[in-house]
Amino acid sequence: MDTHTAFHLASVSKTFTAMATLKLWQEGKLDIHDPVSKYLTGFPDNATTIEMLLSHRSGLRNYVHFMDRSGWDKHKFLSNADVLQYIIDHPRETRGTPPGRHFEYSNTNYALLALIIEKASGLPYPDYLARTFFQPLQMQDTYVYTQA
Repeated sequence: MDTHTAFHLASVSKTFTAMATLKLWQEGKLDIHDPVSKYLTGFPDNATTIEMLLSHRSGLRNYVHFMDRSGWDKHKFLSNADVLQYIIDHPRETRGTPPGRHFEYSNTNYALLALIIEKASGLPYPDYLARTFFQPLQMQDTYVYTQA
């Protein structure tokens, strides 16, 4: 192990996703009060907002659980787009409680936020984070994991 050794940060990276979302809001490229469906075509409800995703109040179940029950091949890379498509195809399975009712930590929220960042910025999520945060802050050993 040395100063360039990569570590998988998992949920710690949600901070960068939240910062990216708020940066796009600051730039006027999205509004956190907008419904998710404004940015993600086919998203099955108009009541869930970007703010609810950020605060874990969307009512969406954690994709880790519903994808496991779906029979998803765990050897296949699961993309954020795959999660969104599953939500579109199976809205009842993926909804826990009505949006905005209570806090429930869910990775699904941040998978969807990454897709919204791509839509609002016009860049792939890893590129937006690199250009907006990692490069300006000289975080030379920081990157978003991809299959590549």
